[in-house]
Amino acid sequence: MKHTINSNELKAAALFAANRKQVRYYLSGVLVQPSTKRLVATDGRRMIVIDDAVSTEETDETLHDFIIHVDDIKAMLKIAPKAAPELVIDYDHYAGYVMTANGARGEHTSTAIDGRYPDYERVIPNGEDTKPLLDNYTMNWHYIADCQTAIDTIACAKRGSIGGPVKVEFNGAGAALLTCKSFPNVRMVVMSMRAE
Repeated sequence: MKHTINSNELKAAALFAANRKQVRYYLSGVLVQPSTKRLVATDGRRMIVIDDAVSTEETDETLHDFIIHVDDIKAMLKIAPKAAPELVIDYDHYAGYVMTANGARGEHTSTAIDGRYPDYERVIPNGEDTKPLLDNYTMNWHYIADCQTAIDTIACAKRGSIGGPVKVEFNGAGAALLTCKSFPNVRMVVMSMRAE
């Protein structure tokens, strides 16, 4: 089954995937959810959810979620021309996937990461219950900067410019929700941590 994904949205999502040394190996990739048209990536401390990012050809087949390893994304983006706005992923639940792009110097074939992605929806703040960050809690501000980088990466493909400011909504000692008015389909979450 063929899925089309904006290459810059996939690249932005890959920024949030865990590194290879992560014990939870299924976090070292980007979750593709054809049924919800979402891309999701997290390393357990920060997360990005991009709605309306996956376009799937009409079919009667069951739509399966799959996880693309971040190394496979990097490999495909290396052989895809910079002007290629979309990647086509031909995914077979049993055989793996083949990624291609218009004008690419080849294709990239691999198998999806085997594993069950965590229930990411339960950690997304609703945005209505904002509270200031508590005194004994802090944020990793590098993660906040990564959120701005992700928005700028997506904007580069859509408008050829930077994406605009990221709004941070704190939730006391909980996770902060980050959004950008220019891209309402993108939600990012950064977990707070105790200050030492």
